[in-house]
Order: sequence, then C-alpha cells, then structure tokens
Amino acid sequence: MVSGKVISKEKQEVVDFATVYLKGTTYGCTTNEEGIYHLHAPAGKYTLVVSAIGYKTIETVSYTHLTLPTNRE
Repeated sequence: MVSGKVISKEKQEVVDFATVYLKGTTYGCTTNEEGIYHLHAPAGKYTLVVSAIGYKTIETVSYTHLTLPTNRE
C-alpha cells in the first residue's frame, strides 16, 4: 500500500480531491477532504503521479510495502 497526504508546496495547504495514481498501472485514487490518500497495489517500485486543478503535476518514485520472510529455526 502507498499512502500519504498531498499539500501545496507554496502555501502548505491541503490539496483535497487531487488525483493520485501509479504511472503505467490502473491503480489510482483521489485524496479526501484532508488531502489523504491510500492506494492498494502489489509490492514494488512505482512512479507516483499527483495532479490537481490549478497545480503542476508531479511525479516521484514510491515503493509499496514489501513483506520479507523471516528465518525461524
């Protein structure tokens, strides 16, 4: 899962109802009224894209949670 909060860089204000998606996939969502989003996707490395009306679209590398096996003896 990838989750976070979208805020504007200039004014540090919440960006509600922004579109958040993993580039090249069908995984996406919108932020809620508090700017929070939760994306469920298979473990891996993705390019996270965030866009909203009146703001520049940004892309950043993001990782979903990885579950590693434990060695118990």
